[in-house]
Amino acid sequence: SKVFSDVDPDRMFVTARGTGGSPLSWSTEHAGLSVFDISGESAASPRLVDRWAPEGGTRALEGIDRCASLLAVVGISDGTLYLLNASCVRCGPLGSLKLSVNHALHVRLAFVPDDSATATPWGGCGGGRRGRLFALVTSGFAYHFIPGVWANSLLAVDVTEPARPVEVAKLDDLPSQPEGVYVHGAFAYVGGCSG
Repeated sequence: SKVFSDVDPDRMFVTARGTGGSPLSWSTEHAGLSVFDISGESAASPRLVDRWAPEGGTRALEGIDRCASLLAVVGISDGTLYLLNASCVRCGPLGSLKLSVNHALHVRLAFVPDDSATATPWGGCGGGRRGRLFALVTSGFAYHFIPGVWANSLLAVDVTEPARPVEVAKLDDLPSQPEGVYVHGAFAYVGGCSG
């Protein structure tokens, strides 16, 4: 779960793997993204205000990040990146992309200013400045086509236009089963589950 206090301190976003939502399973039940009101008296007893469940709740979700109005969520069971409007997750994805790995785990959004860019990212990310917005996604428990041979990858997806996300780079040979990703300046730091 995550509260994006810089843009939306009164709502908590919760991803769910669902019943039996192992990172290695292809299907589950009751998975999805829920949004809770945690303002005022709701803080003691959060109130569900929005929900989205990919494919009827059969696809486990895990990683989540937000930049202004754009929300990025990772489908861990099939390696899909979903891009949603944070103010209406029930409206469904603005866009999605099946990544070049069979599973994925976490995501971090990173705005890169670029005065030569012709557009500003959707949803206000970058504060109206021109540039590109990237989703950096860890492969987690993804494997190459042979089970047990882990992908150990960090993927970069250009999500400047969320209706048309494009995978633009993939870095292999990271720590085993990469999980969290932290962005600081021009660097991304990745930790692994087993290394």
